Amino acid sequence: MKPFTAQITHVYHSGFIIETVNHTLIFDCIEPDKSLNVTGFNQRDIYRKWINSRNNVFVFVTHHHQDHFMPSVLDWNASNPSLHIIAGYDVPIKPSQNCHLMNPSEKLKINEVSIEAFGSTDDGVSFYVQVDNMSFFHSGDLNWWHWNEFTSQQLEQEELDFKNEIQQISSKIIDVAFVPVDPRLEEHYYLAGEYFVETCKPSLMVPMHFGIHFDITQQFSNKLSHASSSIAVLENSGQQIQYVKK
Repeated sequence: MKPFTAQITHVYHSGFIIETVNHTLIFDCIEPDKSLNVTGFNQRDIYRKWINSRNNVFVFVTHHHQDHFMPSVLDWNASNPSLHIIAGYDVPIKPSQNCHLMNPSEKLKINEVSIEAFGSTDDGVSFYVQVDNMSFFHSGDLNWWHWNEFTSQQLEQEELDFKNEIQQISSKIIDVAFVPVDPRLEEHYYLAGEYFVETCKPSLMVPMHFGIHFDITQQFSNKLSHASSSIAVLENSGQQIQYVKK
């Protein structure tokens, strides 16, 4: 791996593995849905390839929801004593030297890795991570939840909560951002991603939180075709993206 480059592997849903020149960052890792018939990405495979023999591995869990948190990741720490787990305050783990719980607005520095937790519009936190001269933002469930069944008052509050949180992040330099484009929101799936790109201007935005509905990433890319940020299009679990810092 060359300096100022990152290899990003999409595991499933909101799960990603980022490899930089000196570090491995794993975010919200869960196994791919069985309907996708993906090989090489069950718990054992992920452990063997990205955990077992590596140093400087950081596992992030934004919150406790089952589509973001696979309890078996807590076992990786016992198998690799140098591994650090960083989790949102609501994840059921006991803090220790290598297990860290974070609340919004808290900062943590572990060796050369700087971590800042921001809020969510659901449970847990979102993470801003600086490592190897690059910066990454993972939203977790920080999303503009525009559900069609909500009242106008609820919709206004959801919009306000989301935009207020994004404003806290907008001054950050972000190389790669992972932001929800949830198809369950129907025609409003793009709201969070579009606002994030327009406000925070990451170099690359990677859509997430879409389950098996990979086609929505192409829809989102088409919708933001004139954006200043590059938009990744994901087609399958296990897909890899090469990011080179400009």
